[in-house]
Amino acid sequence: MKKTSSLHLARRTAAAACCLLALAACERRPPTPGANAQWVAKVDDHEITVHQVNAELSAAGAVGLATDSPVAQRRAVEALVDRRVLVDAAMKEDLHRDPEVVQAIEKAREQIVAQAYLRKVVGQPVKPTQAEIDDYFEKHPALFAQRKQYDMRHILVDNAHFDDEMKALVNRAPSLDEVERALAAKNTGFSLQHSTPTGADLPPAIRDNIDALVGGKPFVIRTASGVLVAALTYVKDTPLSRPEASAEITDQLTGARVRQAIAAEVERLRRQARVDYQDGYGPAAGRKASANAASAHIEQGVAGLR
Repeated sequence: MKKTSSLHLARRTAAAACCLLALAACERRPPTPGANAQWVAKVDDHEITVHQVNAELSAAGAVGLATDSPVAQRRAVEALVDRRVLVDAAMKEDLHRDPEVVQAIEKAREQIVAQAYLRKVVGQPVKPTQAEIDDYFEKHPALFAQRKQYDMRHILVDNAHFDDEMKALVNRAPSLDEVERALAAKNTGFSLQHSTPTGADLPPAIRDNIDALVGGKPFVIRTASGVLVAALTYVKDTPLSRPEASAEITDQLTGARVRQAIAAEVERLRRQARVDYQDGYGPAAGRKASANAASAHIEQGVAGLR
């Protein structure tokens, strides 16, 4: 499989570190040690401030980690110290001037500023009513009342390797083992994995037809990171009651409202802006392609507004 050079890895590490140090800014309660001080630690002549620790704790809270204890605060400080020594080392090597690093920092800056705008414009989304939750529950039995869990083995293949020959192999193979042997014989890069998704985790096109696939016959799921060649070994019922599903439905409906609001705002701004394309760079299918290109920003906005 394709390997990343040490220099490229160092550049990416430095880029991530520089972005986090340069752009971290968030309000939170002061950490316990030195509550009245502006800095909590120093690395050579560089001060690590209370605001940086607050930002580190907020980022940890966003991914579901506990941040209220003194232990979490100390871990945040140590993470910032580690990052600072890496950034200092990278800057001594002038990696902060590398074009790839500069471009990565600019991209991160633009994404953060864009998300701040969306938070201001869209605001806090309105939570769905109980009637809306009940209606959604009734209209999506496969996601809740009739939810199933699938035991699945799958091979992740790079998009570039999923050519016509690979498609033909999957179509004729009676089992995933045969696909694996064929890929190994061709020295094609892949990884074999195991998962237990529910119907809620699968694309509708797969979920609606997956019961017919039980028995080991391989099928294909396309993802952003590559192509999954998967096979099912068993299925079991894992229904959710209405009360159990309420929080999940609330998240789904709230996310849908945020997506709609963000998409409408992006559309409004694009109508006001003058957008010119060089030949060959414009959207191939009109405005629809442009809307699809904005989906990454929409998902970032949804994550930031929940």
